[in-house]
Amino acid sequence: MAREAVREQRRPGDLARLAEIRWRHVRDVRRPDRPEEKVDHVSIGPSGIHVIGYCTHEPVEAGDAALRDRREAARAVAALLPERYRSRTLPVLCFREEVPVSTTLDEVLVTSTMTYDHVRRSSPVVLSTSEVNEVAGLLEARLEPYPVVPVQARRRPLWRRPALVAAALLTVAGGAGGLAGLAAVDAVAVAWPW
Repeated sequence: MAREAVREQRRPGDLARLAEIRWRHVRDVRRPDRPEEKVDHVSIGPSGIHVIGYCTHEPVEAGDAALRDRREAARAVAALLPERYRSRTLPVLCFREEVPVSTTLDEVLVTSTMTYDHVRRSSPVVLSTSEVNEVAGLLEARLEPYPVVPVQARRRPLWRRPALVAAALLTVAGGAGGLAGLAAVDAVAVAWPW
């Protein structure tokens, strides 16, 4: 009777959350073999260590440089792990478009974000929960965060600055009124938030 009550309380979303608990993620880290490059995402879970690179949807064929780059990045991440985990590393090229794509080319899983979640959850289990935690701990300790470049505040284009537009209009109007108006606008421009 108690099992039936538990079964009735479970909703479909609960199973998705339960499956997600088993996954650990490391995002935006330096690539071990090329520190100037970034590894977008490393997802560690029951179906393995997925070294993911995100890109826009472009046709990919066997032998493409993007596939070779994903394989090399996955090998570099795998080299940080004990030997027993290296074969469980999977290179993934993931398109951000919501198009159902999933195939393997040159040992790289080529998929879309729409299908990747299904693929990783339905793949065979190769890591236990304790192994997932061990691998995630090792990668979090050994992978360096990729530096975040601060976005500098952009100045508004000249045509979007009301004070300068008003000054230009008054100057074009010309005459003494134009020069007086320009001086007034100049005083406003100093106080205007750019």
